[in-house]
Amino acid sequence: MRHQQPPHMDTSQGGGSTASGSQFNSCKGLDGLKLREAHSVSMDLGAADGLALGDEATERADAAKGVEDLNPTPFTPFHRDFTWPMFATMWTSVLLTPSSISVGAALLALGLNWWEATVAHFLGSVFTLVGLMLMAWPGVKYGIPFPVLARSSFGVHGAHFCTLTRGAVAVMWLSWNMWQGALGLYTGIGRAAGAQFLGWAPITGQNHLTVGQLLILIAFAGCHCLLIFLGVRKALRRLVRVAVVVQFGFLLGVLIWAWRLAPISDSLPSHKASGSAIAWLEAINSTTCVLSTLILNIADFSRFSPSQKDQMVGQSAGFPLQFTFVGWIGIVAAGASSLTLGQQMWLIPEYFAVWSAPLAILGCVALALSILVCNTFSNLISPMNDLLNLAPQKFNFRVCGYICVATAVGMCPWITFSSQNSFVQTFLSGYGMLTGSLAGICIIDFHVLRQGVLYMANLYPAGPVKACDGTVCNPEGRPATYRHGVNWRACVAVLAGCGPCLPGFVATLMHSHNLPQPLLNLYSVSFYFAFGASGLTIWVLTYVCPPVGFSRQGYAVTYSFDDGAMLPEPATDSLFARLVAKFAPRPLATPLIGH
Repeated sequence: MRHQQPPHMDTSQGGGSTASGSQFNSCKGLDGLKLREAHSVSMDLGAADGLALGDEATERADAAKGVEDLNPTPFTPFHRDFTWPMFATMWTSVLLTPSSISVGAALLALGLNWWEATVAHFLGSVFTLVGLMLMAWPGVKYGIPFPVLARSSFGVHGAHFCTLTRGAVAVMWLSWNMWQGALGLYTGIGRAAGAQFLGWAPITGQNHLTVGQLLILIAFAGCHCLLIFLGVRKALRRLVRVAVVVQFGFLLGVLIWAWRLAPISDSLPSHKASGSAIAWLEAINSTTCVLSTLILNIADFSRFSPSQKDQMVGQSAGFPLQFTFVGWIGIVAAGASSLTLGQQMWLIPEYFAVWSAPLAILGCVALALSILVCNTFSNLISPMNDLLNLAPQKFNFRVCGYICVATAVGMCPWITFSSQNSFVQTFLSGYGMLTGSLAGICIIDFHVLRQGVLYMANLYPAGPVKACDGTVCNPEGRPATYRHGVNWRACVAVLAGCGPCLPGFVATLMHSHNLPQPLLNLYSVSFYFAFGASGLTIWVLTYVCPPVGFSRQGYAVTYSFDDGAMLPEPATDSLFARLVAKFAPRPLATPLIGH
């Protein structure tokens, strides 16, 4: 598609380089992006604005705090350094954690044998990978985090619901992982110190909470706060390389321990295949739900990726096989412990109670390090961005992190995760219907309705912000998209996706058996149902009750730098749009101010 250069655009900036053509290339974020060209454009634009972007030290310092704002991430080598090896390393470090092992073991409680649970685990990871790639696409192209991306689908004010609900789920996972880390340290130290330490100063009798557990939990939370204080992105880059090696060693140790308990062939549950389609669907759904928040979160990381190829290759290399392997280890460990010890262990801290004291100490330290890295990637940066999105001019990024950690400490995850069935059915399916609904709305809105094009001025209505290519988004301020800043269509779509699953959720919480079986079955596939129902609803409502600026050709876009628009080339740039670009009608050339 051919774009006309605005008549007022000065092409003489930057010592003779043509700004418009270079800016097209720097904004589109496609596979063929050349970082050196984008870096040259950023230097030219910076020089024109009186900014010292050509200074390497300045760019490095700016990139080091790049996660601390919601502005588009510039296309410079120091900002866009999340290449495919970093993506693969990130996913590996995130997946080698207690939740991944626990879900693999918990799937056995659904009546599946070992190979059924393994295949379901793999299928769920593949479906999750597709969602990750789709949600990462706008982050790479426009350099925006999820709270800003949500403004395009829900409106500037409606995005608060989207981000805060996502943040609440992430903080709940943060609480769960912190508690598992604290239990691991408590059990490992207790194995070395003796039974007197384990029984010291009980606080509650029913849940066996002791002063020692509480103090270790607070100390572990302090480690998270220290990481936030040192700078999340800078500290993680150094920590994750060490953590991956430690995590692999830890998993190998778990596998050797299980093999010493019983041969692997005997540990794997070999009962007859269940043959239940509902059990299969629930297992796949539970696998996806474990990481469904990361489907929403991924734009918070892909905004630092230099190309779509990097995010797609990196996630493919670091996600499905590792996730399946870790889940399989959980199945083996649960089977071996059940066969030899008479108890199916599905939580890692339980292992340390039967390990020797030296191994228990090493294991609990490795577990704590793994959880610290996983929490920072998966459950801290995203809710910190969500809180910052409430009042970007007033909140501090680090303070938002401290608030998230304090909230996580105030929760009681040992009550929520009381058994395998509670873990899989209540928690995972319970929040899966919400994250599935949000993911379906955002993916359909961006890739199908908007055809991969965002009008940046509507995403930053408060004032001027630098886009990823250095141009100014919304230089004079612009009203928010949709009337009153809320897209009512997205709100209805959330209800359409979550509403039918609520009866099953309530019945599971109340341990009621009076609900009709079809509603219980629907709740068992809550993520996928909510994804499809909400995506279909937002698509239908947008066509039946279109906002201003939308027609059957898609959302209108603008090609004026004065209006603060991005200049994508081609205009339809998404995974779906690339497949159907030659059949898609041409978008309009007017700005979108929707209702």
